[in-house]
Amino acid sequence: MMLSGLQKKDILIIEDSNAVTILLRQFLERLDYKKIHACENGESGIIKFKELVKTNNIPIVLLDYNLPDMNAFSVITQLLTIHPETKVVIETASEKSEDGIKKMIAYGAHHYLPKPIRFEKLKEIMNILEAEEHEIKTKKLHSRLDELLKSNSKISLSRLSQSTRADSQEVLAYLEELESIGKVSRTDEIKEISCNRCGSVIIA
Repeated sequence: MMLSGLQKKDILIIEDSNAVTILLRQFLERLDYKKIHACENGESGIIKFKELVKTNNIPIVLLDYNLPDMNAFSVITQLLTIHPETKVVIETASEKSEDGIKKMIAYGAHHYLPKPIRFEKLKEIMNILEAEEHEIKTKKLHSRLDELLKSNSKISLSRLSQSTRADSQEVLAYLEELESIGKVSRTDEIKEISCNRCGSVIIA
C-alpha cells in the first residue's frame, strides 16, 4: 500500500525504448504520480534533471542501463554530482549478475529493477522510496520543532505549524510524543491574533 498524505515526487524516466516508457508512465500514473518526465538518452536525461533541480523538484530516476549515448554508470555519476541525495532505480535486461548489481549499488543506485519489468516489483520499490522519503521529512520536521521549542518558553501549535510549514496534525503528533515523556507541557494561556490578509499568527 502506498503511503497516504505524502506529496508524490516527480519521476524522471531515462529510457530509449518508447514502449517501455509508455508502460512505466501508465503504471506510475495508476500509483498516483502526476509529474512524470521522459527522455530517450543520457544526455537529454541529465539536461532535464538539471532543469528539475533548479526548480527544487528532485525526481526519482528510473534509469535504463544501456542507453544509446552512455551507460548507466556515467549517468549516475553526473546525477549524483548535481544532487547527491538523488534516488536512482536501475532497469536492465543485461546486467543481472550479483557482481553487476553490487557495482551499480556502489555507484549510487538505490534499487535494481530487472527486465522484463514486473509491475509488482516496481510498486514495491516505489513503496520503499516513499517510506524513506517520509522518514527523512519527519526527521527534518522533528529537528526544526526541537529548535523552536528550545528557543521559546511558550509557543502555540499554530505558530509551530506556520514556522515549519507542516500540517498541524503532524506537529501535534510530535508534541504529544514529547508530552508523554515530560519534555513539553500544555497551557491555555497563549492568545493568538491572526492577520486577515496573510493568515500569519502573532502571539499576544
